[in-house]
Amino acid sequence: MRILVLHNHYRLPGGEDSVVRDEIRLLRERHNEVYYYEKTNREIDDFPLYRKIGAALHIKYSKQSYMDVKTIIHKFRPDVAHFHNIFFMITPSAYFACKEAKVPVVQTMHNFRLFSPTGLLFPNSVDPKDYKECQYGFFRKKVIERMLRYHWRLNTWNNYVDQYIVLSEFARQQYMEAGIIPEKLIIKPNFVFSEEKNISRGDYILYVGRLSK
Repeated sequence: MRILVLHNHYRLPGGEDSVVRDEIRLLRERHNEVYYYEKTNREIDDFPLYRKIGAALHIKYSKQSYMDVKTIIHKFRPDVAHFHNIFFMITPSAYFACKEAKVPVVQTMHNFRLFSPTGLLFPNSVDPKDYKECQYGFFRKKVIERMLRYHWRLNTWNNYVDQYIVLSEFARQQYMEAGIIPEKLIIKPNFVFSEEKNISRGDYILYVGRLSK
């Protein structure tokens, strides 16, 4: 199978990058042909002010990403396009290029960004309706808010994505509540390669998680 994998790196490396790397490795080990298209938000750091403003204005639709993906599809002829993060350089415009070329789109959701500008849920709430009503004024992420509202109005998330991969039943329920068609949501947890490592015991413990303020 010929698979186009697309991923937008954040400014700092994170778990999503590891998942993408491991999935590409697994796909290639299973004799699939993979083309990897990647962008990074660090690109914006070196932009002059006018280009930073332009990037913010084009967060709804990047003509550059659209043209890039259109060219890749023409040359690579993928059987399917598997998207990971699309924020903020790739944008949903890449979906449109796939749709026009009749390439099926699979989108893995590593977080909740389609209905939360930060990608997170409120810590003391379990009702997605609360997020959608309160998040925009609370987080003041106006640029992201406008983009999300715009594509929800167009129904981009349902019309241009054929299948969503979420990591848990909880995430599936949240996306159903947010408005994604239930039949489009499937669960596939993350994985790790079970490679044997010789680690000697010592006076320490292992913590798996993230430390942040």
